[in-house]
Amino acid sequence: MRNLPILFSLMAIIVHATDELAKTRTEEDLRKRLLKNYDKNVRPSYKTVIAFSTMTILNFDVHEADHSMELQNWLNYTWKDPRLQWHPESTMNISSIGMDPENIWKPDLSIYNSAAGSRMFIRSQLPLLLKSSGMISYVPVYDFHFSCLMDLTYWPHDTHNCTVIIGSWVHNGHLLDLDLKDFKIYIRVPEADTSDGLNLSRSEWNISEYHAIREEKYDPCCDEPYVNIRMWLLLTRNAPAYNWTVKMPAACLSILTLVMFLLPPSAGEKIIFAGLCLVLDLLYIDYTSYAINHAPSHTPLIVQLVCQQVVLLMISVIVSAIVIRISRDPHSYGIPSMIKGPVTLLTFYLCLGNYDSLRSGNYRTFKRTIKPDEEELADDCSADIRNPACHSGSSEWLILAAVIDRLFFILYFAICIISLIRFSNVL
Repeated sequence: MRNLPILFSLMAIIVHATDELAKTRTEEDLRKRLLKNYDKNVRPSYKTVIAFSTMTILNFDVHEADHSMELQNWLNYTWKDPRLQWHPESTMNISSIGMDPENIWKPDLSIYNSAAGSRMFIRSQLPLLLKSSGMISYVPVYDFHFSCLMDLTYWPHDTHNCTVIIGSWVHNGHLLDLDLKDFKIYIRVPEADTSDGLNLSRSEWNISEYHAIREEKYDPCCDEPYVNIRMWLLLTRNAPAYNWTVKMPAACLSILTLVMFLLPPSAGEKIIFAGLCLVLDLLYIDYTSYAINHAPSHTPLIVQLVCQQVVLLMISVIVSAIVIRISRDPHSYGIPSMIKGPVTLLTFYLCLGNYDSLRSGNYRTFKRTIKPDEEELADDCSADIRNPACHSGSSEWLILAAVIDRLFFILYFAICIISLIRFSNVL
């Protein structure tokens, strides 16, 4: 009597194993019966409807170099094949089985705007689910690689509207129809949050908007409609690192040139400083050159800003050279009387009173701007500014140089402010 529970347990295990073996053999027989005389090249019915239910985006990559996008996703769609129906009551209540997609008919879906010929036709080796009603559910993992023309005008704050078009390559809408009833798109791109609240992602892009529609098109050659599914994905660049590596240097380079105009008119360091700023701008253009290469039909605004800065710097170097030449050259006569009046008036409005005080005999300010080696190389008139015979001409030319320098400082300051306002949407 004590061994009866053990005996019943052994009998239950044997019965269960026998039942599982019977189900396995029944499923094998069912597969053979369903695939017997089955032609996978023939459509299930005259008009087969492919119903798309969901698309789950697992990952995506944006290739700016060749204007394309790569999208890894699960695409869930169903269709009915009446040739694969059976009664569960006659097959030990087996209501669904997994099938190799290579053994049955599948829709010839393809990407119309594919960026790679080898990925034009949609293929997957994952099994599909076949139900007793003949309804087939297929959720393969696809890797879409399609063209997406990118406008980099507002780089690094650019957005792109990428479209993928899916449809049958052979069959028209009367033979194979596509349905989007209750179609939904889900995004499951891996993300992580740091301890300080920052969001980490492997991509610098976000999919901010997405939707899909069904389209019917008629080709000029044919009267039958051709059906396709068009999906839109709005990509927004999200790369906080560009705030430090792209935008801030561009703004700083625009402001840095203003410092050159704050140096005294006769300072030779103006040319050196301007040359250094010019080299920094050229290095920045080289750093951002890949954005220009990816946008052959247009130029990003932030690159236009720096290129404009290079032109202004070249003009600044020329103006600085002229100002230094005017302020340092020996002059035995004063400036022409026709421009002396306007220069004197501008001295007052441009806050250049220190230079105007040279006329009253206060030469200390000007003398400190002359270096000892310049005094040795200059003639008697340029070296001894305290000589009344020389003071009249040299001081007037120095004031003229200071006025020109200050006017260009105001002009450049206005251009700099206008440029920063104009390009504020990329800064």
